Amino acid sequence: VLNDEGSGTEANVIAGIEWCIKNEMKVVNMSLGSPAASKAEELVCNEARKRGVLIVAAAGNSYAGANYPAHFKSVFAVAAVDKNNIHAQFSNVHHLNNISAPGVDIYSCIPKGGYDVYSGTSMASPHVAGSAVVRLEVEEDTTNELADIMENTAKELGSGFKELDRP
Repeated sequence: VLNDEGSGTEANVIAGIEWCIKNEMKVVNMSLGSPAASKAEELVCNEARKRGVLIVAAAGNSYAGANYPAHFKSVFAVAAVDKNNIHAQFSNVHHLNNISAPGVDIYSCIPKGGYDVYSGTSMASPHVAGSAVVRLEVEEDTTNELADIMENTAKELGSGFKELDRP
């Protein structure tokens, strides 16, 4: 839904989600977002979840606050952590974040070919989406059950965004 510069329109995002619903996708990664909420986008995300599509989206890279579609209640929001499992300073803090994943210094392909190292919640959300797809290949979970499993079995980062000391 984005061009080779990483830009797109809300209409393209909505059309992409509608395509995923129509084609019975189970998991969708959305390494994109905006600080502005859209009622039309929220409605299509809600419909996707109702139809069994798990939308996994980047929580945003502006330190705090909401990022959409990640922070619609029907979407699984992913924040970023570093290699030490510490919350990445840039990664949005928001009460609707569901989980964190590696998002700092991630080796990634680039639009015009080749590879480079990037940091961002857009690097973190594919880790979660990919894990979700692998789980669905071996277990017969619904996507709602899968979202609960991921959230309830993730390692708690605790207050201050540092890993809790566990016995």
